[in-house]
Amino acid sequence: MSILTDARQYPLVAVVDIVATDIDVTAVAVPVLELPQNSVVIEMVLFIDVPFDSGTTADLDIGDNTDPNRYTQTISEIDGAAGLPANPPAVDYYQTLAADTHIIVTPTLTGAALTVGSGRLIVKYYTAGRHNENRG
Repeated sequence: MSILTDARQYPLVAVVDIVATDIDVTAVAVPVLELPQNSVVIEMVLFIDVPFDSGTTADLDIGDNTDPNRYTQTISEIDGAAGLPANPPAVDYYQTLAADTHIIVTPTLTGAALTVGSGRLIVKYYTAGRHNENRG
C-alpha cells in the first residue's frame, strides 16, 4: 500500500546557453548548471541555435562530477546542420547527491579550433521533498 499525499510540486526548468568559446578546450569539463541537492532530472534537451565550426568535430558529454556521462551518451557531431543533435541527452532517474549537484559539459574536439557555434541546454527537474502547493 502506498502512502497518499496532497503535496504537489511544479517541475523546475533551467535554460543554459552554451557557446563555442566556453567549450573550446577538449576534455576539459565545464560546469554549466548547479542543481539543489536531491534534485531529479526528468528531461534534458540540447538545441543547436548556430551550427558549430564545420572544420571541427565536437562531441559533448553531459553529466556531473561523479559521472561525466550520466545524462547522455556522447552527443555526436553537433557541428552539423542547426537543430537537434543526432543523439539527444538520455535521462535516467537519478537523485543528486552533494557531490553531483553541478551539471558539467565535457567536449571532445578534433580538427580546427572551435570558434563558432551556440546552443541551449534545457533541463527540467524537481527537488525531492519540495512542495509548491497542497491539493487539499
